[in-house]
Amino acid sequence: METGGLAALSGVQARPLRSSNGQFDFPDVQRAIRNRGIQLPITRVLCLENTYDLNLGIPLSQAYMSEISKLAHKYDLLVYLDGARIFNAVTALKIGPKLLCQGIDVMQFSLCKGLSAPVGAVLLGTKDFIKQARKVRQRIGGGMAQAGHMAAAGIVALQTMVDRIQDDHFNAKRLAIELAKFNESLVNVEKTLTNIVQINLKGANLNAFDLANALLGYGIKVKVVDPMTCRLVTHWGITASDIDETIDAIKTILR
Repeated sequence: METGGLAALSGVQARPLRSSNGQFDFPDVQRAIRNRGIQLPITRVLCLENTYDLNLGIPLSQAYMSEISKLAHKYDLLVYLDGARIFNAVTALKIGPKLLCQGIDVMQFSLCKGLSAPVGAVLLGTKDFIKQARKVRQRIGGGMAQAGHMAAAGIVALQTMVDRIQDDHFNAKRLAIELAKFNESLVNVEKTLTNIVQINLKGANLNAFDLANALLGYGIKVKVVDPMTCRLVTHWGITASDIDETIDAIKTILR
């Protein structure tokens, strides 16, 4: 992912683990921690994602986040959270972000996903960490002289867009429910927990590329995940009538 940026920019090696809906089994984490033998790289960081899976958007509970962080800290690991959609997680879980992320050492969240700013993200960590991060950002060409206009949009997003994320979740759930009524194999309603709806076309009369191209004719854009799967995302600007039109369009195409 991300064009191999971990290795190219940071000189680190990732060790992916299998998960169940974004949750690692604790014994798997313990087994994956490298010892300090001379031939092995040293494990330094445990990376988490909340919400989990860019094609599903599953929120991870506060209990899990707390326990997995304690495990990592037991082995002197830093805990990094990819919290691009963390405000979708806190909305779904009905919990404050500070409590949900209390065991996290470093995290980032996006301003331009659920919060709907034009661009940007925020990196959170200790004062010393942020000072070092600014140096690295400058080194790789990320510094900007006039970033105030983007920061202003980010402030507006944080002040005005968090509470309305529940509207996105409501729209996504309604979309999933109505499509499941049409064909229960299309959508797993129970896994539609935030603002992402995944359509499974196995057994349908067309594939994901066909559906995506057909929906373009209705002015609807979806992401093709694989030949039999599409992803639909609700966000600011998507209205109840847009959901109705999308439901009708998909039904028409799949009939």
